[in-house]
Amino acid sequence: MDRVTEAADRLGTTARVLRRREALGLLGTRRAPGEHRRYGPDELAALRLGQQLEAAYGVTPAALAFAVRALTDPGVRSDVARLAGLVGRPPVAPEDVLRWEQDKASSLLRGPSPARAPGGQPKRTPRISSRSSAVMPPQTP
Repeated sequence: MDRVTEAADRLGTTARVLRRREALGLLGTRRAPGEHRRYGPDELAALRLGQQLEAAYGVTPAALAFAVRALTDPGVRSDVARLAGLVGRPPVAPEDVLRWEQDKASSLLRGPSPARAPGGQPKRTPRISSRSSAVMPPQTP
């Protein structure tokens, strides 16, 4: 178990950042009355995941904390769902998200479908040769 400064050093951040994340509810600590904060592997993993999510989605720690609250507090979840419906973004059921991800993966595995010309023949799209700036038709097998 690391103290706050040890955990901060291990994660390449500051003790202030850890305390702020704890205040937002993004980081739990183990702490007996009158003792220092202690961070174990689970707390450090939560912090790393939070940092990754913030970077991946371009959100602040406060926005991430609200997202966690919206997922875990039924009242907030209901209010946010109502707002989403009013602005034209109804909530998506988890099974719909999974189906969309599966369809996307299948599509990527199949590769791009060839574009079709009006007569049903594959459209020949021009390509630029790496040796010149001339536009060249695609090579046929």
